[in-house]
Amino acid sequence: MAGLLQKFETGINQTGIIGDIGGTNARFAFVTPKGVMHEKRYKCSEFSSFYSVLETYIDSLDSKVKPIAISLGVAGPDDKNEIRMSYLPWDVSGKELKKRFGFRRIQLMNDFVAVALSIRHLNKDSDYVQIGDGFVQDGNIGVIGPGTGLGFTKITPKKLCDETDAQEVEALDMFHTDDRYEQEISDIIRTGFDRPLKNDLITGRGLLVIYNAVCINSGLVAQYKKPEQITAGVKEGNEEARRAFETFSSFLGRAAGNFAALNMTKGGIYIAGGIVPAMLSEFKSCSSRFIGAFENNGIRAMTSKIPTFVITEPLPAFIGLRSAISSHLKKQL
Repeated sequence: MAGLLQKFETGINQTGIIGDIGGTNARFAFVTPKGVMHEKRYKCSEFSSFYSVLETYIDSLDSKVKPIAISLGVAGPDDKNEIRMSYLPWDVSGKELKKRFGFRRIQLMNDFVAVALSIRHLNKDSDYVQIGDGFVQDGNIGVIGPGTGLGFTKITPKKLCDETDAQEVEALDMFHTDDRYEQEISDIIRTGFDRPLKNDLITGRGLLVIYNAVCINSGLVAQYKKPEQITAGVKEGNEEARRAFETFSSFLGRAAGNFAALNMTKGGIYIAGGIVPAMLSEFKSCSSRFIGAFENNGIRAMTSKIPTFVITEPLPAFIGLRSAISSHLKKQL
């Protein structure tokens, strides 16, 4: 949250709650005329429903506090102010939020729409870094984020208010590569595992699948059982973990390149999520694999000019939600 208060003017005359609800963590904060405060994180696995974790957060606030609005970014598709989460058996309903908690204004959006709303407010000197070449042009902007799940969002710049569009994008030809080693790993994944959705390979679960394929290819028994053990192994210099992360980066580049080509994201591709920003140094070390896959999608003349960035601001969704709830709260209640 450091520096978040400096990103916005504090002209809000009401109070509300913002929340970033992912497959692993639920994060909340309280919005007041003084800015954003009382940020808390909860493990989703410790709660039976979204409403129970929200109630826990509200109970942690001062008893005199009566938030009248809530803005949530939730990992799942938004269907008429109701979201069924993609990686948890949780439902989030605007009607239920009003009934249980009495909120007078409610905003529900896909979590990567919330991240997308932050892009205009990020500081180019501190909140993201460029990977590879390319330059920002007028046009759409893309946000992609591998973590527990995988999110894609397109931003279409408009004069008064940018339009956002959360998408499911099939990573075409995910397994097609000119790299011999990557092809070996791809063949093992296709034939040796329960066949996952291609985009699932660009998640924490997918990193584990790739790592197991790397170990099979090397004739070794896999020593890591969780994605976080693999990323720790990369940092510790484990060879199989490193190769798995490099292959993961190539798959990510291929998916990002397809997304960029389909949506004409000449304004850039921004990478968020729980994996790449936490592995920035390691990602930079294998950025040639990411960039090579990103550009090698049949439309190289276009994608080679599109810049790619990694968002380093730790809570971009909060910045987007803060922006959204600010304008929401300024309306007459």
